Amino acid sequence: MTAPVLPNTDLVAMAWLASLPGFSAAMVGTTLPKPVNGIYSWAATGFVLASTVGGSPHHEYALRRPVVQVEGWWVQPGSNKPAWGQANGLCESIVAATYNEQLVRAPLAMRTGVAGARVIRANALTEPRRKPGDQGDAAVYWFDLALDWTTR
Repeated sequence: MTAPVLPNTDLVAMAWLASLPGFSAAMVGTTLPKPVNGIYSWAATGFVLASTVGGSPHHEYALRRPVVQVEGWWVQPGSNKPAWGQANGLCESIVAATYNEQLVRAPLAMRTGVAGARVIRANALTEPRRKPGDQGDAAVYWFDLALDWTTR
C-alpha cells in the first residue's frame, strides 16, 4: 500500500471551489480546457481557474495560508459579445460562499490518492474585476482569495 499524496494549495483550492453550490469538478481547474472543433466543453457552465500566487505556511503549526488567484470565465458560442455578467456571477458566488461557515469548514472531497484536507477560513482579498485582453470573446473576471487550510 502506498501512502496518499499530500495535498497542495492548487488541489485544495480546486476541491473547495468544486464543493460550492452550483459548481463541480468539471468546471474548476488550473488550466483552461481548449475548445474541441470550436466547441468549449464549459460553455453552458463557465469555468473557474485557480492558481497559487502567494502566501506562507504558518511557522509553528501545520496551517497553510496561501493567496489564490481565482478567474471566472464565460463564453457565449456564436456571439462576439463577452458575457461579463455570467463571468462576474461565478466570482460573486465564490465571494458569497466565503461568508458561509458551513461551506468553508466542510471536509473536502480530494482526488483519489490525495490525503484529506479542510479549509478553515476563506476570504476575498480583492473585489472581482474585469480582466482585460479577453481571448476568443470570452469574459473573464478575477480576484484574490485567501485560504487557510490544513490536512485533516
